[in-house]
Amino acid sequence: MTNIHLTLEQLENEVWGEPEFNSHVVTRCHELRKIALKDLQIEDMRLMIGQGFSLEYLIPLAIEELKKNIAAEGDFYEGDLLISVIGETSKKY
Repeated sequence: MTNIHLTLEQLENEVWGEPEFNSHVVTRCHELRKIALKDLQIEDMRLMIGQGFSLEYLIPLAIEELKKNIAAEGDFYEGDLLISVIGETSKKY
């Protein structure tokens, strides 16, 4: 089981540094890597999963949220977390 008190930077032992591209998505993804997993919101997980980042840690975390509420909602629409998870996991098959 992953220690949810750690950040993605700590878990992956990789610091991305400053964003090299000025966009909200890039900047936010860099910020989210510095936040403990336990403090990530639904939208944070949806965004990172949708970008294909840190799936080893974020997919299991998202599944735990989906067990509580299959229609968990980030900033877009009801069920957007589920759609992100399905989208990323379907790429492997």
